[in-house]
Amino acid sequence: AATRQSSPTGASAACSSRSSMPATRRTLPPLRLVFFLVVFAVARDAALVSTFTFPRLHLVVRTLPVPRSIAQCAESVGETASAFDDAFQLVRVEPEQIATSTSETPDEVDSSNYEEQTDNAEAVDSSNSFEGLGVTVPVVIENLKAAFITTPNALQLAAFEPIASGRDVLIHAHTGSGKTLAFLLPLIEQLDPSSKEPQALVLSPSRELAYQTYRVAEMLLKDSPLRVVSLAGGANPSRQIERVRKERPQLLIGTAGRVCELNFEAKKLKLQRVRHLVLDEVDEALRTPHLEPTTRLIELMQDRRRLQLIFASATADTPMVQRSALQLMESPLLLQLQLDGATSGGVGLPPHLVHALCAVPAPKQLETLGRFARISPAPKALVFVNSPHRAQVVAQMLVESYGVRAASLHGKQEREERVAVMRAFHSGKLPLIISTEMGARGLDIPGLTHVVNLELPTDERHYVHRAGRCGRAGVAGTVLSLVPHKSVPVLTKLASRLGVELAEMQVRAGQLEKLEASPPRGPRPKAAGGQGAKAAAARRQGRGVAKRSVRDGAPGAGSGRGRVGGRGKSGGSEGGSAVKMERISSRERGST
Repeated sequence: AATRQSSPTGASAACSSRSSMPATRRTLPPLRLVFFLVVFAVARDAALVSTFTFPRLHLVVRTLPVPRSIAQCAESVGETASAFDDAFQLVRVEPEQIATSTSETPDEVDSSNYEEQTDNAEAVDSSNSFEGLGVTVPVVIENLKAAFITTPNALQLAAFEPIASGRDVLIHAHTGSGKTLAFLLPLIEQLDPSSKEPQALVLSPSRELAYQTYRVAEMLLKDSPLRVVSLAGGANPSRQIERVRKERPQLLIGTAGRVCELNFEAKKLKLQRVRHLVLDEVDEALRTPHLEPTTRLIELMQDRRRLQLIFASATADTPMVQRSALQLMESPLLLQLQLDGATSGGVGLPPHLVHALCAVPAPKQLETLGRFARISPAPKALVFVNSPHRAQVVAQMLVESYGVRAASLHGKQEREERVAVMRAFHSGKLPLIISTEMGARGLDIPGLTHVVNLELPTDERHYVHRAGRCGRAGVAGTVLSLVPHKSVPVLTKLASRLGVELAEMQVRAGQLEKLEASPPRGPRPKAAGGQGAKAAAARRQGRGVAKRSVRDGAPGAGSGRGRVGGRGKSGGSEGGSAVKMERISSRERGST
């Protein structure tokens, strides 16, 4: 204090020096804060990685160069996306690799060398069988044969060895290509039946897809020492815990939210020995609301041990999925199923689909949908809308106004109600289901002939997953967009980006008919003769008589012309003009 009092001039000089600092210098700390926030946001958007918890943040910032501007950020994102093929070991799977039959017809068999040809045929058959693929559990092979699955397809052939050897794999293949068996079969080979703890976990974004995957695994493991338990949301958690305690399964299949609930909140699961994690429909699993529980489970199982990761989706080529794979996986292998491009074009779309457009006035949409439900042969269709309320309204109006058996399927229903709807649909009691996007993920519905877009999807990714409900396993299917006229340009752009060709169709006479391309409209031809020319001449004569009657001052002609002209305009027909001409002529004769 004494020092400050003894040198007032020094203090005043210091204050004056601070006040003389430039304004930009005084605002430097806020600018630094703003700069840090901008850099953080740019790094986060450029990464597009789903594990944005603070312990992992330093990994994102260190491994990604921070762009100096938003434009440079966009350029760097484009460069990173174009370099994905270099970052992954890419394996393109050709559908032609599938050998559907190796037996020869009797005419093609050379009897002189019959034994050698038989041995070769058996060798080829064994190489294209599940035994030749590497499935060593006899019960699994018998269960596959009981389900009439005798040979693996191209995707299953390509995926078995790398997954069975413990490698991280990203599967990018269209819906209905056999992805479930492609990751389940090699996973089962790695399970140890002597260990009574979970060793593999399959996570699905929806309860229905989790239950469907569980049914496939249950079919494969029937009468085997291995056990599988479903941990999907919507079911009774106490019963699930009791079943895990009793059966002590090696394989768990469920939704991320329910698995997190049982592991972190209830403390009833032991995931310490899980070495294999599958994210089915990974693009959806890495989005809200599945992102947080999926991230927690990955961090838990990756802690201090090697975790094999398998990602699978029809839209696994998105930058978000591939960047997440590059960060979370070790030397990932990208399996990409190539299509013959016969009708669909995109990698994520089955090759045997017909994409159709039926443009109708908006008030006629439900009426047209009701007539579509009665076409021959009878369709089995999944109709998509964009909200649960709309699904309920459409299903109710189809039942009450058009007598069509239909039901809604959406996420706000109770699990028991959704199960009952799916059972009725599978059994053929319901020809139509009105569904939200919940029904577009992974559901395998045998015999589904049509997918109907009553409301357009929001983007290409949702269109791919909707369309993939039909045309599965090489069976033909039709994706019909039943939209109002104003939505046609939006659908056309969507189809162009997907590389698919739209066929214009309409519901007529109990059939879904393809419209022929109409010739371009030109100027209307002039009447050259016949009745058309006579009618045109009569109309011209009538107008001329009316004008002359007004000009000559015929009594009552003006008012009569006004009344008849008004009715003629409202009628809007040629007959109205002819009646108008006759009445005017009769008035002229009367006045004369």
